Amino acid sequence: MDAYTVIARNHPWSGEFDETSFRACLYEDATWSQDEYWKVEWALFQLVGAVGSDPELRRRAFRLFSATFSLLAAHLDPNDVYTIKNMEPEKLYEAKERFQLVFEGFFAGEMPDLSAGFDERNPLLSSGS
Repeated sequence: MDAYTVIARNHPWSGEFDETSFRACLYEDATWSQDEYWKVEWALFQLVGAVGSDPELRRRAFRLFSATFSLLAAHLDPNDVYTIKNMEPEKLYEAKERFQLVFEGFFAGEMPDLSAGFDERNPLLSSGS
């Protein structure tokens, strides 16, 4: 698995966009694909060192963050018709917090230690970060 490819699969204008990617599942099917999310999280941990020198990577990562956060906000808005079908409220808030921490760490150049704050471990990260 290539980390750049994981991010490209989640970017609709990359030419590598995949209808089974995390973003596609969330946008097209209104489902949170945990397996696809783990790939995104893994990729960001792998690519954190490149964020400062790769403007295309920054752009794609930010678009993924922005689009996902917009959908999370829509789901939480009682006046919006968008609903993530497979997320219980408690699970959604935890996923939102984790998602935000990971992306903040990526853009800051220092990934968070996720082992202390979350019960669920990303199986693709050997250190359990």
